Amino acid sequence: MNREDVIRAQIDEAARLRAAGPPTDAYLRWRDRCAELLRDLVGPAHPLHAAFQAAVGPIDPLDSEGLQIEGAHGMAVRIEGGAAVLRQVLGENG
Repeated sequence: MNREDVIRAQIDEAARLRAAGPPTDAYLRWRDRCAELLRDLVGPAHPLHAAFQAAVGPIDPLDSEGLQIEGAHGMAVRIEGGAAVLRQVLGENG
């Protein structure tokens, strides 16, 4: 897979996660894969890497209750924001 295919796969996964109302662990795996991908592609100091981290919220341990799916700080908002940053990497409007 080339870079665009890998990013597109993560955008597609974001849509599946959003539709499925994902369990916290599925969201965390997606978030971490995307963060690693961006770090490898553009470096940790790049504005797109920082924008992704801001979109998906604090990268810190979660409590045992996990994240809400809906709400201002829920997984749905974080997934949408993260996918928008990935689309920017491809030169698409977020």
